[in-house]
Amino acid sequence: MQTLKSGLLLIGFLYGLFVSTLVTTPAFAAIADTPLFLTQAVDPRVLFVASRDHQLYVKAYTDYSDLDGDGVLDITYTDNVEYYGYFDSEKCYSYTNNRFEPIGVAIGTNKHHCDAQWSGNFLNWATMTRMDVIRKVLYGGYRLTPETPSETILERVLLPYDVHAFSKVFKTLSTADMQRYVPYAETTISLCSLTQGSGISRSVNTATAPPLLRVARNAWPYWAASATPECTWGGNATHPTTTERLSPAGSGTNAANDGLIVRVKVCVNGMEENTCKTYPNGNKKPTGLLQKYGESNRPLRFGLMTGSYKKNKSGGVLRKNLTRLLGNANAALNEIDQDSGVFINQAPTDVGIINTLNRFRIASYDFTSLHYQNNCSNYVIPSFNNDQCIDWGNPLSELYLEALRYLSGKTAPTAAFDADDSGYIPSIPKVSWLDPTPADEFCANTSIVAISTGLNSFDNDEVESSDLGLAPSSPSSLTNDIGQKEGINGTTVFIGENGSNNDQQCTAKSITGLSQAVGICPEVPHWKGGYHIAGLAYYAHTHDLRLEPDRSGNQTVDTYAISMAESLPRFEIPVGNGIATLLPACQGNDNTDAGTGVWRSCNLNDVTVESLTVNGGKMAAGSLVINWDASQWGADFDMDASERLQFCVGNACSPAVANNQINVTTSLFQTAL
Repeated sequence: MQTLKSGLLLIGFLYGLFVSTLVTTPAFAAIADTPLFLTQAVDPRVLFVASRDHQLYVKAYTDYSDLDGDGVLDITYTDNVEYYGYFDSEKCYSYTNNRFEPIGVAIGTNKHHCDAQWSGNFLNWATMTRMDVIRKVLYGGYRLTPETPSETILERVLLPYDVHAFSKVFKTLSTADMQRYVPYAETTISLCSLTQGSGISRSVNTATAPPLLRVARNAWPYWAASATPECTWGGNATHPTTTERLSPAGSGTNAANDGLIVRVKVCVNGMEENTCKTYPNGNKKPTGLLQKYGESNRPLRFGLMTGSYKKNKSGGVLRKNLTRLLGNANAALNEIDQDSGVFINQAPTDVGIINTLNRFRIASYDFTSLHYQNNCSNYVIPSFNNDQCIDWGNPLSELYLEALRYLSGKTAPTAAFDADDSGYIPSIPKVSWLDPTPADEFCANTSIVAISTGLNSFDNDEVESSDLGLAPSSPSSLTNDIGQKEGINGTTVFIGENGSNNDQQCTAKSITGLSQAVGICPEVPHWKGGYHIAGLAYYAHTHDLRLEPDRSGNQTVDTYAISMAESLPRFEIPVGNGIATLLPACQGNDNTDAGTGVWRSCNLNDVTVESLTVNGGKMAAGSLVINWDASQWGADFDMDASERLQFCVGNACSPAVANNQINVTTSLFQTAL
């Protein structure tokens, strides 16, 4: 019996006329389509510093964001938004040969409509994850192997049976409207993305357990927000019956091919995407920023440092030194064949950015027990150490600090951060440190591009012991300097902890300095994420990192940050002359804690906007369903309780309240026991 699930689960919320000045969750934005540097005599350097935690494997497009900037939340597919992903938004696709293949150009005002075929724009909205977007942006996407010069198939990431799987509902006024986007003559459909795996996730072979998209008629908003397993056929309150199935059934309801396989053929002759490049041998391959700026006559040198699995709460590991993508004196360092565009040196023992990011996946989920391994299957585990709960942990500030050490000329990694991940992802690349800017290239312009899920965690407890050479400053003092410049020090903000108050809830807390702020709100106030990366980035921008006698000039580093779309929303409701911010909160107390007074934070998994009323371009009323997991991390990572949170302002309420008043009600309407 899962004791925590049978205990008392308290659901609550926080709201007030207050907006935290610390928490920003920008929507995903396209990377600038211009080089970072143009005028250097030596190759510029770009070091990618990337998250590795499980938050990379969630849907790319939430249904509670204002993507088109009109002031209204986009709570379902919106045709005037161009969704980025493996599919061409302006093409139509048929499902054939167990994959999607382009068959023509889309029509309509926004060039997204198809005639009873699949719209590429719709498929991007329905199927893409954050990791798919990262792979697409950087190198054109994950290519199904073995790759051939003449054909390229892109494949979506692996998604476990838990709430990493995701469902979406799409409604139209008529079947004709529906068939502008899909081949089904329906007015309401639901789509669920998952992988039908077996065994431990790191060992799942997508050749036999491909990424799936299941489709059913009618609305099933909680198809992937229930007790595990998700996205199944069940005929209960949350899962459709097999009679409502629209996607292929395969040879049984649980067969590996029960659904549409999310693979797409790209760079087809006559229907090339705008990212396709023709290589010298005539073959065409999808490309990203690495090819665009790494294959040019004046190439950039790219490197990669990421978080690790073995030391998932500490620092990061260098995966590739700053070298070229091709044309290196050591051919083993080349990542792309210059004649065909095929990815090369992709064996487990090879190093490289593409090889590393292609190997990353959720590594400890057990498709058989439906629980996470590595001492992470306990529902009530209050904390974990390195080498436990390995899919959790995004120590971004420490990862960034290690990147600065590398760029400053240190010759070896920090012992507390150094990790061998081969026990989790076989032979995942890890390299010895080489000088990124030798003395004869000291003038190379160097930048860091930080790619994060936006939810940094466990990253403020090991930043002070670095040998970077910040004295007389320290990471904390540098961070406080930023807080002073931004007017944050000495204010009250929503955070999980401030030193004296560690309730790990998104409550208002006063801070004397920015380094005191711990716990990102509203998503993870209990995950001990800090803001030291801000102080470190400012230091790197204003201080010479290389002070050796044979180097003259400033070896400073510019930092660019890319944050994925927000994981969870902050609903900011205009009320009178102010803003009311709804911050959902939850604590759990199960029967093993009875009488002890021990309460633990829950994990906020997802939000569904059931209804929304907009007056004059402003949210006036709405109903939200918030799904909670009673475990903070690991376990089965599913839905343990659903809360309905309803709000209304002024005359949008019945009975009406004053224009400067908001009415908020909350109720627990579903639990998984």
